[in-house]
Amino acid sequence: MNPNDRNLASRRAKCKRRGEPETPSKPSFKVDVTHTGFPPEYPPDYNVDIKFYTTPHYHLRSKKLFDTMKRKDKIKAKYGVLLHTHMAESPTSATTKQSCIANKHVVLSGGGEDMEASSSLVVCFGEMLIDFVPLVSGVSLSEAPVFEKNAGGAPANVAVGISRLGGSSAFIGKVGADPFGYMLADILKQNKVNNSGMRFDHNARTALAFISLRSDGEREFLFFRNPSADTLLQESELDVNLIKQAKIFHFGSISLIDEPCRSTHLAAIAMAKKSGSILSYDVNLRLPLWPSEDAARKGIMSIWDQADVIKVSEDEITFLTGGDDPYDDNVVMNKLFHPNLKLLLVSEGAKGCRYYTKQFKGRVAGVKVKPIDTTGAGDAFVGGILSILASDINLYKDEKRLREALLFANACGALVVTKKGAIPAMPTREEVYQILKQGGRGVVG
Repeated sequence: MNPNDRNLASRRAKCKRRGEPETPSKPSFKVDVTHTGFPPEYPPDYNVDIKFYTTPHYHLRSKKLFDTMKRKDKIKAKYGVLLHTHMAESPTSATTKQSCIANKHVVLSGGGEDMEASSSLVVCFGEMLIDFVPLVSGVSLSEAPVFEKNAGGAPANVAVGISRLGGSSAFIGKVGADPFGYMLADILKQNKVNNSGMRFDHNARTALAFISLRSDGEREFLFFRNPSADTLLQESELDVNLIKQAKIFHFGSISLIDEPCRSTHLAAIAMAKKSGSILSYDVNLRLPLWPSEDAARKGIMSIWDQADVIKVSEDEITFLTGGDDPYDDNVVMNKLFHPNLKLLLVSEGAKGCRYYTKQFKGRVAGVKVKPIDTTGAGDAFVGGILSILASDINLYKDEKRLREALLFANACGALVVTKKGAIPAMPTREEVYQILKQGGRGVVG
């Protein structure tokens, strides 16, 4: 039998078993562009879903498909977006019987970055809000004559911090369908953070926070969020695919305060854990937002055992342990270090940080700078260490590499306090290397 005839007979037999037509149909394409949450007056390049559909049983890696993809220039001209295309696998028999359509879903956001291609993506879950900071330092909120607005919210700060350092990050959370909410989404995009996980609530406003650094060095907070949009995120609104892509899934405790966000937070943790993500937890205690101290303590500790990496401050150790000495290693190891924990970090402000693993513990000195505004310093520290951990997942096993990474993270935190605002002050990798080169070293045991 002629080899071509044998191949044809074999192909016909396979098609018959699968219930497929014997002759593959030629590819036909359509582009479906839909907005995800932005109002009509905003251009499509803010957040666009582009779906490619092909007729079934056509080999999607063929030259004809590549030729068709050349249309992306026309799509860019029409919709104002740069199209990132992906090759989808041929549909399985089950898929064919159900829908007879193979599709690949591509989300463009965060400045057009392709997050699916990243193997070190850090997804940050939680709140994003507007921080109002006095233009005059060393005064209380009541004494401040003028305030400056800045984007804020610890998880969002961390996402921007990672991106500024050259890492890959995304943010999942909810803001109001109001000018502040759209401004925040745009700020993430400008900073190359994937914002496709953001949702917009038409019935609640974006949260506001007024923050001052008093003359005694203490920060003063006043929040407006009763309720704010971030507390209303539903589980059905989660970007499941984005969560599954995360090498690290990072979160705080504020999203544990109110329903439905609390249940959504727990569901997101379960998804990330099932997908094999490292779970990173920054306590970020804000007592004024909790109903009581007991509620705060119970809420924060309710997910403690699920985290792989935890960052906590000295004051938070005292609070969580009921007044114990935060500098006592036995207190930290016996009351806060759980069996599944890979790395526990204690931030000590200008003094640096401590680290605890199952094998070793130690302290890394801080980087000396002249502080102007301490807002966001802890978030910059977290962004610094996660940006390295995402590409060096076993970092916590090597003390030398861990200490170097923590010195880098300390420098990130130090640079932020030299400027006002959190997100505007997040440093680049070059700025961090520069301050370390200028004498920011000084690791102590």
